Amino acid sequence: MKISKKELTDVKECLVQSRQLKRTTSCPCVLEEYELETRADSCNDLSKIDSEWEDYRTATTSLRETNLPVFAHKLGTLLSKDIVLLHQIIKKDNPVLYSELLNEVHRLTIAIQKGGDYLHYNKARRGALYVKLGMFKDARADLDSVVEAMPQMADAYWHRHLIYVIQGDMNTALNDLTNIIRHNQNQPRVYLARAEIYQKQGDVTGAILNYSQALKRDSSNAETYYKRASLFEEKGDILLALEDYTIANKLCPSNTIAILKKGKYNFERGAYSVAVADFTAMLEQEPYNSIARTYRGRAYAKMSKYTNALEDLSCAIHLDPGNHLPFYHRAVLLRKENPKRALQDFSVSILLNSTVENTKAFLHRGILYADLHRYEEAVPDFESVVELDWNSVEAHINLGLICQLHLKQYKRAIRCFAAAIDVDPTKHRAYVCRGDAYKAIKKFSLALIDYTRAIHIRPDVARYYLYRGKLLLEMGNLDQAAQHIRFASVLTTDTDGTGPAALQKAVVQSFLHNYDDAIFVLDRAAGLDPSPSQYILLGKTYLKAKRYSEAVDNFEKALMYLRRCRSTIIPIIGGEMDYKTDLHNLNKNPKILKQEMPKSAAEVYFLIGKCHVESGNYPSALDALNSAIRINPAYSEAYFQRGLVRIWVKSQRPLLDFNRALAYNPNYFQAYLTRAAYFGMKGRYSKAMFNCNEALKIQPKSVRAYLYRGSLKFEIKNYALAVEDLSSAIKLDPLCSIAYYNRAVCYQYLGKNKEALSNCGIVLLLEKELNQRVLLNRGLLYYQSEDYDNALVDFKLAVSDSPDNALLYHTLGLCYHRNNQLKEALKSLSHAMTLKEHFIQAYISRGNVYMSLNSEQGYKLSKRDYCR
Repeated sequence: MKISKKELTDVKECLVQSRQLKRTTSCPCVLEEYELETRADSCNDLSKIDSEWEDYRTATTSLRETNLPVFAHKLGTLLSKDIVLLHQIIKKDNPVLYSELLNEVHRLTIAIQKGGDYLHYNKARRGALYVKLGMFKDARADLDSVVEAMPQMADAYWHRHLIYVIQGDMNTALNDLTNIIRHNQNQPRVYLARAEIYQKQGDVTGAILNYSQALKRDSSNAETYYKRASLFEEKGDILLALEDYTIANKLCPSNTIAILKKGKYNFERGAYSVAVADFTAMLEQEPYNSIARTYRGRAYAKMSKYTNALEDLSCAIHLDPGNHLPFYHRAVLLRKENPKRALQDFSVSILLNSTVENTKAFLHRGILYADLHRYEEAVPDFESVVELDWNSVEAHINLGLICQLHLKQYKRAIRCFAAAIDVDPTKHRAYVCRGDAYKAIKKFSLALIDYTRAIHIRPDVARYYLYRGKLLLEMGNLDQAAQHIRFASVLTTDTDGTGPAALQKAVVQSFLHNYDDAIFVLDRAAGLDPSPSQYILLGKTYLKAKRYSEAVDNFEKALMYLRRCRSTIIPIIGGEMDYKTDLHNLNKNPKILKQEMPKSAAEVYFLIGKCHVESGNYPSALDALNSAIRINPAYSEAYFQRGLVRIWVKSQRPLLDFNRALAYNPNYFQAYLTRAAYFGMKGRYSKAMFNCNEALKIQPKSVRAYLYRGSLKFEIKNYALAVEDLSSAIKLDPLCSIAYYNRAVCYQYLGKNKEALSNCGIVLLLEKELNQRVLLNRGLLYYQSEDYDNALVDFKLAVSDSPDNALLYHTLGLCYHRNNQLKEALKSLSHAMTLKEHFIQAYISRGNVYMSLNSEQGYKLSKRDYCR
């Protein structure tokens, strides 16, 4: 059968229409390639339309791929909501598209009324447009008629299935998708749609099968792998889920959810180094993700990398202060070294989440209170744990111990230990504690039974035999007591336990600012066991106590011990090590210094430099910082501190040190801010603002950065932008009086006197003492606003604080004159002239006051002042 001229003309007309529609990027095409191929197969003379077919396929493909992103997103979010809103959404969001779609519907309606060979294709197109417009009833009518007439048209089934999904008829939607697969099995989107429907229906297996079919046809879709992985995880097939997450991550490295899932799995199975790598990869994509920071911090803690763990957990807290987990895990790390801070973190964690999910925070805070001998505060925490989770053995035991040892409530303690035994009958410690409680109330037989049970559970613990032996001794059974002591002596090979370390005590005392106690403990520890760490900690304590010379002495001792660890050749003078002379000689030769000193000595030199800075000895500070940099050329903090010292000594190269500090540590916030201050001091405002911007990228909530950037914008007379920065600083710190004052000055230059007066008033309310500069500025604002009464009040307060200021008295006289208080004006102006000779403005102002008297004497006196 040959193609007729009429059909060829219709195809050409369709091509012309498709090219016109290609310019209208919002009109979807509803024809599939295989449908056109079916029409082409019915033609004998295909060579005549080959080129036109290629053009038509190109046009339809571009139209099919063209879509409206905003509308498509909103359509997806409204699948389970009121479908009546769809028509209004497209009409409101894109009226141009709405108009074009209506025009296209009108054109297709005319074509359908004319009939012809393309009647069903036009109906299919109009049905698709009705779906876009949310006119589902009309769309159903068109698509049903197309499906009835042309069962092989897949697009009609596709658009009709969308209507069924929106209306909640999932089974009918599945039937339409199945019909599409019968005609064409190479459409991955059909399998994806079926998988989503199965997932909504709760059929996880069916959804997984359809996702797998989709991946067979399109194996490069990362989102499909991710969805299938989540279903595997829901089903419990963790290994398969992990495999899909890995593939999804390779296909789409920016898919951080897949990386997070993979990292969590590795963390839970104990592969901490792999988990750290996963979370690091995720943080490269999302550096502000608090969940990844928290998990990586926990993994570092498991690997005993506590510094890295603290950094990550602190960063997680900064990023998400409403999450209780980072506070809890940081408190766990700090509970020994910094108990006060740990208590704060535990308390914040409990404040954020006081449910059964966070019972460990109550438990650990109670233990920490007990370690700090704050037993009355520990009891409520253990009671809270028991109330939230009765099966917590540790809470029962700790509560019982406090009641027994410190509150002397033995019966209550026995009840607590009995509850712990009920929860876990193999908990040997509970038996021992209950035995001690029975012993305290003289119930020796019951105590003996509990000690015996503990020995049966743990026969390898020597101290249990000692407990039972002591009890037998008190009961008068000497033979059995001697036998138990012999058993204990055989089992004991070393001391069974030690008390709290001296260093820990010193750190706590130092944190509590009890520096004398901390120094006493550390000094004694250093005398018994001299080591670099002992002297460094002692020096740091002296530094905190602002005893700089003693701090330097201890740091220098630490340096010599560090050198001893590096080299066994130590000069001996008079039988003792003259470490000061040796250090002086060592610092003169940089090459020997770097060879003799380990890299850890750089920190000690840096601390020595800080001591000299605090004491005002800048040349010695420079020498110490130079030594620190020689030992560790990548020591960014040493470069920064040296740059500050060079500013103070007015050296010409401080900027080089700041640049090097940032080169080694690009996230050095203080270096950016100091460099901004340096550029601002030199009048290079653009570079100063650039450094402020970089500082704000590192710490977006820095009040200082906003304050300084606002001041710089004021210097370049960009007052409106300066107000924005100062307002941001006020939002971050509503009690920052400097921000209010600077904003008042900006408002004054913008001519907004009311706002300026309001900000000046806030400054005076925030500050404890009257600020003369604020009073003077507010008085001038009142003067400009012709509010002379309030201006007089401010100037009087300013004069009382600065009675020798001639300018203030002159301004006060002007206010009196404006307020028609001529006598007071003459007094103030005359006093101003006594304070400052040849005060021309004061003479002129007094002459004006005399003129205002409207008397002959006044005219004469004014003439005299004008002549002067």
